Amino acid sequence: MQGTGNPSDFSANFINKTSADDIMLSAITSLKTQLKAGFSVGNCCSNFHNLIFDFLRDGCGAAEENLSQCLQENEDPEFRVCCQWTKTDECLKKKESKK
Repeated sequence: MQGTGNPSDFSANFINKTSADDIMLSAITSLKTQLKAGFSVGNCCSNFHNLIFDFLRDGCGAAEENLSQCLQENEDPEFRVCCQWTKTDECLKKKESKK
C-alpha cells in the first residue's frame, strides 16, 4: 500500500475505493516522471526512493548523469528528514516537538 511500504495493507484501502490498478498507475507514473530528472532529491527512508536512486545511478534515467541527494543529508536542518528509526539528538527533538 502506498505510504506504508507494505503492499499487503492494500485490502485495508477498499474503503477508499482505491483499486490495484489505481496504485499501479500511480507508482508507474511516479517512476517514469522521476527517471526523467537530472537532479533528484528523495527521502532515503523510503525503499521506493532508494530504488529510484539505484536506477538513476545505474544509468536507467533519461539524463546522462544524475545527481541525487537524500533529505536526511540536507545541509539545512529545516529540510532534513528523520527516519522513524533514527536516534540522533536532532531527530529525537523533532519527534518530541510533534507530540
